[in-house]
Amino acid sequence: MVFKDNLRINRFPWPKVLKISYKRSSFFIKIRPGEQEQYESTIGFKLPSYRAAKKLWKVCVEHHTFFRLVQTSGKTI
Repeated sequence: MVFKDNLRINRFPWPKVLKISYKRSSFFIKIRPGEQEQYESTIGFKLPSYRAAKKLWKVCVEHHTFFRLVQTSGKTI
């Protein structure tokens, strides 16, 4: 979800996300075309720094991996 001033302005459900990436201080999401659209679209966000873009990318990858996990490894700490 994307928020601006505590107001949700957009959401990107995982099934619609084709690719997430970052380059320099920009973060990008490539979205699968909807029913009325013919082409994929890419949405970009400008972040304060390269590190912020990389951190957001990493959090998204971990979130996606967690919710796509079928079973745990069974290891205990």
